[in-house]
Amino acid sequence: FGSSVQARRDCCVHRCALAAAMADEPLTRGGPPTSPSAGSLKGPPLPYNDPMGSISAEDRAFLEAFGRRISAAAGGCCLLGGVGAYAVARHQGWRRRGLWTALGATLTPLAGWASVVMSERERVAAIAKRLQVVADQDPASCGSNTGGTGPGRPSDEEALARLFP
Repeated sequence: FGSSVQARRDCCVHRCALAAAMADEPLTRGGPPTSPSAGSLKGPPLPYNDPMGSISAEDRAFLEAFGRRISAAAGGCCLLGGVGAYAVARHQGWRRRGLWTALGATLTPLAGWASVVMSERERVAAIAKRLQVVADQDPASCGSNTGGTGPGRPSDEEALARLFP
């Protein structure tokens, strides 16, 4: 019994150390990383590697808020769809309630995602068009060479040769 408690504690410490290493933050002994924004979406935007510098701060803030709205809508729909499907299956006396619950929890987030995307489709399309124009003007700056022979990127044949000698 004591070894399982020790193993659980070691696993928890390992997860906390991994989270701290990924976040480049100090680790407190036996606890989660200490940060005002740990586990919060209200902190500053993530440090993106944007070699093009082509996205404005306003567009970045919009896309981050848009992503949060999509996540919230999909999560809420998943929860409500699963509970609703289970309630209907139970009320109707259908067999395999778990299957109906899984179906409801899987299909309803698609409806939530579609509604959020359709509500902002013009602005997302405009941002995507601006990013494509910048990428087409200077393909070397975005790191996607057509030949793949740029620094740090091997060609397709070289990559396959390394994978399958």
